[in-house]
Amino acid sequence: AHAACQGFADGRLLDCGTGSGCIALALLRRLPRVTAVAIDADPNAVACATRNAKDLNLAGRCEVHQLRFSELHDLNAAEPQRFSVAVSNPPYLPKRLMEHVGFARELQSQSVHAFAAGEDGLGAYEELAQNLPQVLRDSAVVVMGCQPGKAEWAAQPFVSRGYEALELQAECAVLRWTQK
Repeated sequence: AHAACQGFADGRLLDCGTGSGCIALALLRRLPRVTAVAIDADPNAVACATRNAKDLNLAGRCEVHQLRFSELHDLNAAEPQRFSVAVSNPPYLPKRLMEHVGFARELQSQSVHAFAAGEDGLGAYEELAQNLPQVLRDSAVVVMGCQPGKAEWAAQPFVSRGYEALELQAECAVLRWTQK
């Protein structure tokens, strides 16, 4: 995400599905004039990201909200400025994989929704592709994390909605949203 943000010296960053806040907070450390809004549907994740922002002395530059991707429009009312960059490492596993024993340890501390997104794993990408334009600036950069080798797959819901694929890397898709 940091490489995709080169040239983004100031402005606003949106982290969708922030979890612990590690992506947003790492970017804020590297981009001192940037502010961030981090969202997650899980109240435990919101509490963790809020605590981490405070512990890293970044709470003044990072707001954390409990929101689902489908509720991004709520940020528009609360935040009059649109975002120049959006990042996410969303859930991307098919729901059926969650029945495997290997996930039992992680599921004790995290919601199943932190891992699985629909029958094919594209649910979170589709929801983000649909809802991000409500809060993005024209020509905003969107960085979507994905499974290794699956960047084209992860980019598909975005490209089908008019986003431009800028770069497909090993574990992320870098896209641009242009308002029409």
